[in-house]
This record gives sequence, structure tokens and C-alpha cells, in this order.
Amino acid sequence: VLLDLWGYDVSHDWPWWKKMVVYFLDRLDGMCGFHSMHRLTSEKSTEIINSFSAK
Repeated sequence: VLLDLWGYDVSHDWPWWKKMVVYFLDRLDGMCGFHSMHRLTSEKSTEIINSFSAK
């Protein structure tokens, strides 16, 4: 579980959210194992999609 308390020193509008999403995605990448070796290649994703449409 990630908890990050935002105080009154930050803006809670879109420009600040854009900064924070980069920060949190980087942290999630390290914690959850979203490394490139776990990602599907475009060829593999096409193969999976085609296998469903063939049925």
C-alpha cells in the first residue's frame, strides 16, 4: 500500500497530478515487477488477440 499525504504546499490540480503520476509509476514499477521482461511484445499480444477471434 502506498500512502502519500499531500499538504497545503502543493497544488491539487492537473499540472501537479502529471508530476505525481510519473513519480508513482516509477515507484510501482520497482515494487510490483512491471519490468520489460514481464510485458507482452506486440507480436505476442497480436497472437493472443487472434487466438480469441479465431474461436
